[in-house]
Amino acid sequence: MAETSVTPLQNGWELGDEFRVERALGHGGFGITYLVRALKDLDDRISAGRLYVVKEFVLRGYVEREQNGARLVPVGNDSTSQEQNWAFFLRLLDSFRQEARTMAKFHHKNIVEVLSVRSGNETAYIIMEYVNGQPLSSRISQCLHERHTGLSWPELSPILMQML
Repeated sequence: MAETSVTPLQNGWELGDEFRVERALGHGGFGITYLVRALKDLDDRISAGRLYVVKEFVLRGYVEREQNGARLVPVGNDSTSQEQNWAFFLRLLDSFRQEARTMAKFHHKNIVEVLSVRSGNETAYIIMEYVNGQPLSSRISQCLHERHTGLSWPELSPILMQML
Protein backbone atom coordinates (compact mmCIF):
# COMPACT_ATOMS: atom_id res chain seq x y z
CA MET A 1 0.00 0.00 0.00
CA ALA A 2 1.33 3.43 -0.90
CA GLU A 3 1.96 5.70 2.05
CA THR A 4 -0.14 8.82 1.91
CA SER A 5 -0.19 11.65 4.37
CA VAL A 6 -3.27 13.26 5.78
CA THR A 7 -3.34 17.02 5.57
CA PRO A 8 -3.60 18.60 9.03
CA LEU A 9 -6.60 20.77 9.82
CA GLN A 10 -5.91 24.38 8.95
CA ASN A 11 -5.16 26.99 11.59
CA GLY A 12 -8.47 28.58 12.57
CA TRP A 13 -10.52 25.47 11.77
CA GLU A 14 -13.24 24.89 14.35
CA LEU A 15 -13.94 21.46 15.76
CA GLY A 16 -17.65 21.68 16.20
CA ASP A 17 -18.39 24.79 18.21
CA GLU A 18 -16.01 23.76 21.00
CA PHE A 19 -12.39 24.25 19.85
CA ARG A 20 -10.43 26.30 17.32
CA VAL A 21 -7.18 24.93 15.89
CA GLU A 22 -4.26 27.24 16.67
CA ARG A 23 -1.67 25.06 14.89
CA ALA A 24 -0.60 21.49 14.24
CA LEU A 25 2.06 20.31 16.71
CA GLY A 26 3.04 17.02 15.14
CA HIS A 27 1.90 13.93 13.30
CA GLY A 28 2.61 10.25 12.96
CA GLY A 29 1.14 7.17 11.36
CA PHE A 30 -1.88 7.13 13.69
CA GLY A 31 -2.68 10.73 14.39
CA ILE A 32 -2.19 14.44 14.16
CA THR A 33 -1.76 16.51 17.30
CA TYR A 34 -2.96 20.11 17.51
CA LEU A 35 -2.78 23.03 19.87
CA VAL A 36 -6.36 24.26 20.21
CA ARG A 37 -8.24 26.94 22.10
CA ALA A 38 -11.55 26.20 23.81
CA LEU A 39 -14.37 28.36 22.46
CA LYS A 40 -16.67 27.85 25.43
CA ASP A 41 -16.81 26.30 28.88
CA LEU A 42 -17.57 22.61 28.52
CA ASP A 43 -17.22 21.44 32.11
CA ASP A 44 -15.13 22.23 35.17
CA ARG A 45 -11.96 21.06 33.34
CA ILE A 46 -12.38 22.75 29.92
CA SER A 47 -12.71 26.54 30.02
CA ALA A 48 -13.28 29.07 27.25
CA GLY A 49 -10.11 30.77 26.04
CA ARG A 50 -7.66 28.21 27.47
CA LEU A 51 -5.25 26.15 25.37
CA TYR A 52 -5.52 22.37 25.10
CA VAL A 53 -4.00 19.62 22.99
CA VAL A 54 -6.14 17.51 20.70
CA LYS A 55 -5.02 14.29 19.08
CA GLU A 56 -7.02 13.43 15.96
CA PHE A 57 -7.08 9.78 14.95
CA VAL A 58 -5.98 9.34 11.35
CA LEU A 59 -4.42 6.27 9.81
CA ARG A 60 -1.89 7.17 7.16
CA GLY A 61 -2.32 5.09 4.03
CA TYR A 62 -5.94 4.19 4.81
CA VAL A 63 -7.75 7.54 4.95
CA GLU A 64 -7.37 11.04 3.61
CA ARG A 65 -9.05 14.32 4.32
CA GLU A 66 -11.98 15.21 2.11
CA GLN A 67 -11.02 18.07 -0.16
CA ASN A 68 -11.62 21.47 1.51
CA GLY A 69 -12.93 19.86 4.66
CA ALA A 70 -12.19 18.06 7.89
CA ARG A 71 -14.02 14.80 7.20
CA LEU A 72 -11.94 11.66 6.65
CA VAL A 73 -12.68 9.30 3.76
CA PRO A 74 -11.05 6.00 2.76
CA VAL A 75 -8.32 5.78 0.12
CA GLY A 76 -8.00 3.04 -2.46
CA ASN A 77 -7.78 2.31 -6.15
CA ASP A 78 -11.28 0.82 -6.32
CA SER A 79 -14.40 0.47 -4.20
CA THR A 80 -13.27 -2.90 -2.76
CA SER A 81 -9.96 -1.55 -1.50
CA GLN A 82 -11.70 1.56 -0.17
CA GLU A 83 -14.19 -0.62 1.75
CA GLN A 84 -11.38 -2.77 3.17
CA ASN A 85 -9.38 0.30 4.18
CA TRP A 86 -12.43 1.87 5.82
CA ALA A 87 -13.27 -1.32 7.74
CA PHE A 88 -9.69 -1.52 9.03
CA PHE A 89 -9.74 2.17 9.97
CA LEU A 90 -12.99 1.73 11.92
CA ARG A 91 -11.57 -1.24 13.88
CA LEU A 92 -8.55 0.82 14.91
CA LEU A 93 -10.76 3.82 15.65
CA ASP A 94 -12.58 1.72 18.24
CA SER A 95 -9.21 0.82 19.78
CA PHE A 96 -8.22 4.51 19.81
CA ARG A 97 -11.40 5.40 21.71
CA GLN A 98 -10.81 2.56 24.18
CA GLU A 99 -7.21 3.69 24.72
CA ALA A 100 -8.46 7.23 25.42
CA ARG A 101 -10.97 5.94 27.99
CA THR A 102 -8.19 3.95 29.67
CA MET A 103 -5.80 6.93 29.65
CA ALA A 104 -8.51 9.13 31.20
CA LYS A 105 -8.41 6.94 34.33
CA PHE A 106 -4.81 7.93 35.07
CA HIS A 107 -4.23 10.95 37.28
CA HIS A 108 -0.58 11.61 37.99
CA LYS A 109 1.56 14.74 37.96
CA ASN A 110 3.90 13.20 35.35
CA ILE A 111 1.18 12.05 32.94
CA VAL A 112 -0.70 14.43 30.67
CA GLU A 113 -4.34 14.23 31.66
CA VAL A 114 -6.99 13.14 29.15
CA LEU A 115 -9.97 15.43 29.66
CA SER A 116 -12.44 14.21 27.07
CA VAL A 117 -12.99 12.18 23.91
CA ARG A 118 -15.04 13.65 21.09
CA SER A 119 -16.25 12.27 17.76
CA GLY A 120 -16.72 14.09 14.47
CA ASN A 121 -15.58 14.17 10.86
CA GLU A 122 -15.70 10.33 10.76
CA THR A 123 -12.99 10.08 13.43
CA ALA A 124 -12.29 10.71 17.12
CA TYR A 125 -10.40 13.35 19.04
CA ILE A 126 -8.69 13.05 22.43
CA ILE A 127 -8.70 16.33 24.35
CA MET A 128 -5.77 16.63 26.76
CA GLU A 129 -4.33 19.25 29.04
CA TYR A 130 -1.70 21.49 27.48
CA VAL A 131 1.65 21.45 29.23
CA ASN A 132 3.97 24.18 28.02
CA GLY A 133 7.52 22.95 27.96
CA GLN A 134 10.42 21.66 25.97
CA PRO A 135 10.51 18.11 24.57
CA LEU A 136 13.35 15.99 25.93
CA SER A 137 14.58 15.44 22.36
CA SER A 138 14.98 19.22 21.94
CA ARG A 139 16.89 19.49 25.18
CA ILE A 140 19.25 16.70 24.13
CA SER A 141 19.74 18.29 20.70
CA GLN A 142 20.49 21.63 22.33
CA CYS A 143 23.16 20.01 24.54
CA LEU A 144 24.69 18.24 21.55
CA HIS A 145 24.83 21.50 19.63
CA GLU A 146 26.19 23.62 22.50
CA ARG A 147 28.47 21.14 24.27
CA HIS A 148 28.95 18.38 21.70
CA THR A 149 27.76 15.89 24.29
CA GLY A 150 24.41 14.66 25.57
CA LEU A 151 22.90 15.29 28.96
CA SER A 152 25.08 14.39 31.91
CA TRP A 153 23.88 11.83 34.44
CA PRO A 154 23.09 14.54 37.05
CA GLU A 155 20.97 16.32 34.42
CA LEU A 156 19.31 13.16 33.14
CA SER A 157 18.62 11.18 36.32
CA PRO A 158 15.85 13.45 37.72
CA ILE A 159 14.12 13.39 34.34
CA LEU A 160 14.35 9.59 34.11
CA MET A 161 13.05 9.13 37.65
CA GLN A 162 9.97 11.20 36.79
CA MET A 163 9.45 9.23 33.58
CA LEU A 164 9.68 5.92 35.42
